[in-house]
Amino acid sequence: MPDQDLRNYVCYTAECKVYRDYTIKFSKRIYQIEKKQPIAIKPGDNVILKPGLMEVYIFLRKYRIELFEIDDYGRRVSA
Repeated sequence: MPDQDLRNYVCYTAECKVYRDYTIKFSKRIYQIEKKQPIAIKPGDNVILKPGLMEVYIFLRKYRIELFEIDDYGRRVSA
């Protein structure tokens, strides 16, 4: 087990849909997808969300998607 990541065992996964404004809503929070990504993302895509202890990881296929949290008015929430 020394080669394995503990986050794979501690966190659970959920499936979410990307909205037309490239946001994802999960657990009463809104996340904005960064514009520059390693893979093309379209509204309507289903992404895999893995909430951890301090941050949220989102994957589309095998690629990790960069994002940030926003409030109800579209302003970035400071970490």
